[in-house]
Amino acid sequence: MSGNGKTHIAVEYAHKYSKDFPGAKVLWVNARSAEQFERSYKVILEDLRISNKGGNVLKSVQRHLGQDANGNWLMILDGVDDEEALYTAGPPDQGKGKGSENKSSALDYVPSSMSGRVLITSRSMSLASSLLHQKSEYLIEIPTLSDEDALLILYGTIPKDTAKNQIALELTKALSRSPLAVSMAASYIRAQGPEFIIRKYLDLLGGGTPKLSIESEKAELEQAVEKAWKISYKFVKEKDAEAGRLILVLGALNLQTVRTFFLAKGMDAGARFNEHVSLLVNLELVQQSEDRTEVSVTPMIQACAQRQVAQSDDPVWAGERALALVTAAFPAAESEEFETCEILYPIVSAVLKLQPKTTAGKNDRAALLFKLGGYNGHLGKLQAAVKYLNDCLKLREEQPNKDKALIDEVNKALEKVKEEQRRAESAPEVAVSSPGPSDEKTSAWDSVVGKVQSVMRMTPQSMSPEQHKEAGEKIRAELDECEKSLGKDHEETLRKAEGLASVLHKRDPKGESIAIRKRVLDWCMATYGPRSLDTIRQTYNLALAYDVQGQYDEAAELYRTAFEGAEKLLAPGSPELLRILSSMAVVYVAQGKMAQAEEALRVALAGQQAKLGPDHPETLMTRQNAALAAQAQGKFDIVEQDLVHVLRAQERFLGPDDEATLRTACSLALNFRLRGRHKESEALYNLVLNSQQKTIGPAHPDILMTRLMLGELLQEVGKLPQAREEYKIVLEGRKIAFGEKHPDTVYVKKRLESVK
Repeated sequence: MSGNGKTHIAVEYAHKYSKDFPGAKVLWVNARSAEQFERSYKVILEDLRISNKGGNVLKSVQRHLGQDANGNWLMILDGVDDEEALYTAGPPDQGKGKGSENKSSALDYVPSSMSGRVLITSRSMSLASSLLHQKSEYLIEIPTLSDEDALLILYGTIPKDTAKNQIALELTKALSRSPLAVSMAASYIRAQGPEFIIRKYLDLLGGGTPKLSIESEKAELEQAVEKAWKISYKFVKEKDAEAGRLILVLGALNLQTVRTFFLAKGMDAGARFNEHVSLLVNLELVQQSEDRTEVSVTPMIQACAQRQVAQSDDPVWAGERALALVTAAFPAAESEEFETCEILYPIVSAVLKLQPKTTAGKNDRAALLFKLGGYNGHLGKLQAAVKYLNDCLKLREEQPNKDKALIDEVNKALEKVKEEQRRAESAPEVAVSSPGPSDEKTSAWDSVVGKVQSVMRMTPQSMSPEQHKEAGEKIRAELDECEKSLGKDHEETLRKAEGLASVLHKRDPKGESIAIRKRVLDWCMATYGPRSLDTIRQTYNLALAYDVQGQYDEAAELYRTAFEGAEKLLAPGSPELLRILSSMAVVYVAQGKMAQAEEALRVALAGQQAKLGPDHPETLMTRQNAALAAQAQGKFDIVEQDLVHVLRAQERFLGPDDEATLRTACSLALNFRLRGRHKESEALYNLVLNSQQKTIGPAHPDILMTRLMLGELLQEVGKLPQAREEYKIVLEGRKIAFGEKHPDTVYVKKRLESVK
């Protein structure tokens, strides 16, 4: 039944299980809906680093925990109350009409193992019996509150006074023996002071208690909690109006657990926030975590709060207040408060389900959508950014009193995202930093001073060789014109030179980009000095140019110079500082300096996970590089787990056909090859190659790399004619892109000669 302490009993059992089985995994699953069930399984998959080969999170977790070798575990399925809510639509049945669907229940994926146990909490006796296949010996029905327990809740002891006991039991009966309702009553009575007696509470219960229009087995207990809620809420509202508003906002969020920092910042009299929460805790309306960073609200209290708002004169107030608080707390993209954004994302999802009615509420929703657009754009999730910004624009244009400045702000942000897309197409793997300030946009490659873009910010649409050549010719012409009209050392001229280096990146057979970036660096050195952040960023860009050309000693030295300079100017854990460190680590791997590489990757990965979040594109790239460094040392099993983790995250956030996703799939195919799983490796290489051929040009460096790796596999398994054909294609492509003498070109030439 609802409100009888099922979750608390589950927590106590979990503590006991952990003591009985030291080291056992305790896994908590929110089973109120299929969506929350799957979200809990995703957390389990991430925490236990479970391989998700088939892309089905539920099945992968079930398969992993179903193996006895994976140790002891306890899974708590909390709140299995509505079986229908746990069904999800599957693919259409074959042979049936259009629109027909298979429906699978999340409960089908509950694991079974000799090493594991499952504890289910439910308000439905029939559902619980069904889940246990009518095996009543495993069914524990929590009894109604006993007289002894009721006395302990109300008095803290068993009184010897018969009259006191009798009045307490009368109250218990009036509250249908609901532990939650009796606990709320006891807390209310204590809050009133020693002069307040139980008889007075009974009098309050007798006056105009509400009737709920509910006809079910749980109606009686819900009615009891509703009675206790009315009394407690009236007291809270009179004693601390802000605490009264807080519990209504928590109810509107409809989340079982909420981080409270954003509420503390936005509520009136924020300095007294802990006092507001303490009052609610003392009255059993919320529970607070030990570190005071989270509060939990039971579904019963949420329902009471929602009905309270619905019956008020302003039924939309609480939802719009929650929206306003989240909007105010969600950081702007330029603040780089990435961890805060990650923490708030579940709450953002909840408030976006609310549909504001007032103009103020719609303005808050638009502001939140705008921030989400900026944040996703910063992450490189450009399609998501465009969607949020378009939704924001639509909302602002629908307002009766249109604010032109706000509409222009959205249009400007949309144009910026599109500019990022064009820039990514022209130079997908180069960090861009244009010298000198400029407010004019003179080409698709211009950027803000000092802005070093993410190495992982890419789009599936890459330029064909013809488009690349056309872009190069255009920017060369613009550079020549600037040199003639403005001079070689003018800021705008250097900006054009930087743009040309970006276009040449990774398709530079003559190595021109190195000379251009030296020129830009020399200009920054003369203009700003060696300690300027702009100079340091251009040092990093020159290191990238050497890196791409395979000149690793020069690249490593420049990366070190850039890192040492940036370390003095940027805060510890700065994403830019970590990006330089990650690039330096990759060069260490190429040089065979594995100890230095491992340490640099460890520091970079830890910093990016803390600052950017575990699924940020740059974090995933560093994790992939760390996996490949481990693979070079023969740690194949660990590498597969890490690569699968990265691949799954990239598929979710970047898409299955994104260039970065496909590169990770190639790395996984290499892992299969090195472990002797040749059929799986070849199948995965061909799958990647087919996807790349649909999305990027045939001469793209990624396609050439996939073909090279496939050729090496084919040669290894004795398919020499096929290997030879792949090597020929790669050799011609690399001659065009890098020239005859580039180390990568020389390597392919040697591979081709080895199969003749």
